[in-house]
Amino acid sequence: MTFPANISVGWHVYSAGAVDANNEPTVVYTPPLDETGATLKVIDVAPVRGIEPDEARIVDRLKIHAPPDTGVAARDVIDLTEGQFEVDGAPEDHTRGFHGWNPGVVIWLKRVRS
Repeated sequence: MTFPANISVGWHVYSAGAVDANNEPTVVYTPPLDETGATLKVIDVAPVRGIEPDEARIVDRLKIHAPPDTGVAARDVIDLTEGQFEVDGAPEDHTRGFHGWNPGVVIWLKRVRS
């Protein structure tokens, strides 16, 4: 049993692209960030956890609760009404409890603003 995933967000999958002139891989998002993300159904988008001043920048943090089979990974980008947020680390797996309940994963998001 899990909670219903009734909320749609946009999802851009990160991958390393071709190597540039400095021998560094370029960043590629599918679909590109200037296009609408692929539809991803989630359970909940939690309110902003906090705003952290980081020198001359502001870091916004949110979290998403998603079904267990969600394929989101670190560095992917999620489109929300507040803007685009990068997935901050691997999703937290909450599917292996002793109770047999499979509620899903927690995906932490961040957005850095100047």
